[in-house]
Amino acid sequence: MYRSGSRSGLLALLAGGGLFFPLGWTMANDGPTAGPTGTAPAAAVSVRPPDDAQNRGPSSPPPGFTRPIDPPISAVAAQVPPVQTPVPPAQTPRVAPAPSVRKANHLQAQGGSSPVEGAIPSASGPTPAGPPMQNPAVMPAQAQMSEPAGGPCDLGVCKIDSYFYTNGWFFGADYMYLRPTFETYTAALERTTVVAPNGDSTITDTAIPFGADYESTFRLFGGYRWGTCGESITFSWWRINSDGLFASNPVPQDLSVIYAGPFDNNADAPGERLFSSFDMNLNVWDIDYSKRIPICTATSCKGDCWCPDWDVMWSVGARIVDFERSQNSQTINAQGASQALVVVNSTFSGAGPRLGGEVRRYLGETHRWSLYGKGYQSLVLGEYHKDRSRTSVATQPQTTSAEEQDFTRIVPISELEVGVSRQIGCRTLFTAGYQFQAWWQITGFEAVQTETCGCSGGSSIMSFDGLFVRLERTWGGCNNRRCDTCQ
Repeated sequence: MYRSGSRSGLLALLAGGGLFFPLGWTMANDGPTAGPTGTAPAAAVSVRPPDDAQNRGPSSPPPGFTRPIDPPISAVAAQVPPVQTPVPPAQTPRVAPAPSVRKANHLQAQGGSSPVEGAIPSASGPTPAGPPMQNPAVMPAQAQMSEPAGGPCDLGVCKIDSYFYTNGWFFGADYMYLRPTFETYTAALERTTVVAPNGDSTITDTAIPFGADYESTFRLFGGYRWGTCGESITFSWWRINSDGLFASNPVPQDLSVIYAGPFDNNADAPGERLFSSFDMNLNVWDIDYSKRIPICTATSCKGDCWCPDWDVMWSVGARIVDFERSQNSQTINAQGASQALVVVNSTFSGAGPRLGGEVRRYLGETHRWSLYGKGYQSLVLGEYHKDRSRTSVATQPQTTSAEEQDFTRIVPISELEVGVSRQIGCRTLFTAGYQFQAWWQITGFEAVQTETCGCSGGSSIMSFDGLFVRLERTWGGCNNRRCDTCQ
């Protein structure tokens, strides 16, 4: 019915049968037909007529017909005149916030690229295929909090700031279990006389100290820390109260042992006894400015102050001291009647400079444990006052003698402290250790002197030693470094 190469027959068929073929259909033996003007001839491909009867006309294309590949959309659109379409009022699209750089890096690490959620696709073509976009709110926690490669915390040494490089206000308290002692401080002097068979005698004088016990006391402190390397100013106050008691044995009949007390209050008759007691009250206020020097190694967070293996602290400040002590001494005879009473009161008030230093070694992979040792030296200039009185009860009428003394003196104070610390988060620190203090020449004028035995003794050093526990906490940031790890 069709003749090869006859275009007129094909057109008649199309018109008569009502079947429309898109522009570009031709007979197989005519070769490819050029596409729209200005485009290259399209390659011919075989076309299979559709099997669905509803999608074809009363006539089907004859065997051998071919259809070229559709030209690019942009080329066709260039020849089609624009259509004026009413545009509805513009509405602002709801665009989700763009993910952070860290989250974007996480998505790129999964392979491919995904558009930011809410962004408008480009009109130049379809979006390249890639993994589905994840809502940042449901992204894995590890992906959201991971540190960029090469950051200081990737070294695996410490994951939190050292407590002393955590800035802000800080407060703390010490519980101290201390005992005061005195170099040769005397409750009494004991003189022992031993007579040999040939009549020679040996005299031995022994200073008997007060048996002061360990006392529970406390220290409060607080201040502010700033800067990048633990600069701080600290105010502290602590006190200690202590007392002691001494009671001698009765003096033997042969007077081989006698006892001497202060202000010539002596038990030197058969059956007499000497009783002595003391009470002490000490208040100390300190103000210190301190700064730390981190000592970093190749395994610590090099170049930062927050994660050293060692650090050294130095401080400069001032100390204020208020010291009071009283001592009572009484002798009684063999019948228990009082013979004499001596009262000695002494006070010292002063202030002076204070210097200190500390060396601390951090332990463990996270540096939460540390060992340290520190010391302070103070020179306190102040006024020393002493008054004493002696009342003779055995004589009638009773007699009383008294004297007062005032001195201006410098009292050196040496302190040593060693301990171990455990950091809890980066805002809390627990410490336990041992401390020792020596106060030089603070009681040196309270000597025991007696005319009866000619012996004397005194105290020039008052010291404290004992254990302590400390808890302190900072209210503030973690030096703007690893704040997300603070507890």
